[in-house]
Amino acid sequence: MVQEGALDHGLAEALAGGGYDVAASAERTGHDVMGALRELLTAAQRAGAVRDDTEVADVKALIAGCLARERGTTDAVVRRRMIEVVCEGLRTRS
Repeated sequence: MVQEGALDHGLAEALAGGGYDVAASAERTGHDVMGALRELLTAAQRAGAVRDDTEVADVKALIAGCLARERGTTDAVVRRRMIEVVCEGLRTRS
């Protein structure tokens, strides 16, 4: 999503909540974005890859944060670093 948002600033604004309800719009077209994100999160938590205390709203906020960092730059290194920082923070600790 972050890669797509880097190319589509409308997606980035929607995820950041810039007055546009991306979930409601997607549902009108038959797509349940938040439901799909919830399923992915649940599967990752069951597999032990993501912390159990993470909620779907957390993931949405983290994606929006990565996209916000993307504003003003098209540097792929910056994008990759943000994704790595977020993914590391979501991982379970042994």
